[in-house]
Amino acid sequence: MSLFAAVMPAFALPVAFVREKAPGDGSSWTNATGDLQYAIDSIRDAGGGFVYVAEGTCRPDAFPNGGSTARAVHFSLRNGVTVQGGFPPGGNPGLTERDPQRYPTVCSAEIGNAGAGDNACHVFFHPAGSALTRSAVLSGFTITGTNADAAGLSGNGTGM
Repeated sequence: MSLFAAVMPAFALPVAFVREKAPGDGSSWTNATGDLQYAIDSIRDAGGGFVYVAEGTCRPDAFPNGGSTARAVHFSLRNGVTVQGGFPPGGNPGLTERDPQRYPTVCSAEIGNAGAGDNACHVFFHPAGSALTRSAVLSGFTITGTNADAAGLSGNGTGM
């Protein structure tokens, strides 16, 4: 059982909180995590809910849908999880202060040196077997820096 399933009342949907480089477990803005994919997967494992992401930049560092080379790192949305960017950098417990224009939240494929040569091929990667539905939602983000110049699936699409 994830942390979120253990601490959330039965009537509330779980929420995970993400801030750039934060060291926590994502259970609150005070204890935010810096790992976007961990937050997405934790909320999926808790049965669905929300991931709130504060202003800043998130970079993929895992292979949730496969891969093994540095440029194959990516994020993956999950059914039943709504990921919302645009919260103030210090976080806010509700949606009232959410403003993606004022508090830009970026998912960047710039994982290495400056320039596109070593950037990840995708920021979000969902191969055909992912079977995502409309219940997998991404809102309030800018996706940038992708370089889908590799062979196979890594040469198709860029941001998503």
